[in-house]
Amino acid sequence: MTRNKVCQHLIDNREYNKALESIENTIKSYENDDILTIVKAIVLCYLNKYENVLVLLNDELKLPHNKDQILILS
Repeated sequence: MTRNKVCQHLIDNREYNKALESIENTIKSYENDDILTIVKAIVLCYLNKYENVLVLLNDELKLPHNKDQILILS
């Protein structure tokens, strides 16, 4: 969870753009981190970027490393 520590501080301070940047940089190092992907989706929701959230989650569903499925209800 230490990977999420910096971006969590930014989220708590409502610095969502900085948090998103931090998450994206961290994901480059830890590509298969489902927790960071979920946190990124949450931050995108805070930024009202709902289409980006759908694209992100749909891309995650298509990746072969995902054993769990994410269900999106609309």
